[in-house]
Amino acid sequence: MAIPDAAAAAPSLLRRHGACDAGLRAASRGRRCDWGSQVQHSSGARSHIAVSSGGGGQRFVRKRGLEFARIPGGTFWMGSPNALDESPRHQVVLPSFWMGRFPVTNQQYASYLGESPEEQPPKFWDDAARNHPSLPVVGVSWEEARRFAAWAGCRLPSEAEWEYVGRISDAVRERWGIHQLYGRVVQWVEDDWHGSYCAAPCDGTAWVDDPRSALRVVRGTAWFHEPKLARASLRSWDQPLARDDYIGFRVACSEL
Repeated sequence: MAIPDAAAAAPSLLRRHGACDAGLRAASRGRRCDWGSQVQHSSGARSHIAVSSGGGGQRFVRKRGLEFARIPGGTFWMGSPNALDESPRHQVVLPSFWMGRFPVTNQQYASYLGESPEEQPPKFWDDAARNHPSLPVVGVSWEEARRFAAWAGCRLPSEAEWEYVGRISDAVRERWGIHQLYGRVVQWVEDDWHGSYCAAPCDGTAWVDDPRSALRVVRGTAWFHEPKLARASLRSWDQPLARDDYIGFRVACSEL
């Protein structure tokens, strides 16, 4: 996995944006997509979200030993003008969905293994420093994470869903019941890796190729990353069969 350099020069990025404007607008046709100014919306804080109103208080739902929080739909600006692979910024409109409150733990993964004899244990399953039941499971490839999600009747979150929740303020995220986006494990999402957001979907769905490309997106930060990297737009990649000791995952559902 490679953590991109967030200090790329903005003027260089702006010169490149013009080249993909036509493609962006064509790709966004019919998707309620707004390809706005890269400078006008460049404050970068986790604040560019308009959340649709929802009735009642927050409630959590348990399924297959996992606890889910309902995420209200809304609109946000995805990406950043400060790194090429995080640009161009674009407006995304998401429906409501459900997200796992925490990354999947070793205990939850053990339940899956108990019902899936064909599955191999994670790479670090016998490592006492990593296999406490309450810790996020690591050493699980994207392929394995995806099979776990299917077993749970869910899926991996899309990159847009992950960033949407990541841009919400800590207080609101706490109220929603979402924890450990940053600082524990980097997390697999469904999307294939693309080097920029030119022609990215604007409806919150995962951006996947047909056939699937060679790399998958990971989001968030792990325990060894500097705190300054804990920002919503940070994105990176790994091979779908990689089983690293710092990559975990959480699951999501469109409906429960």
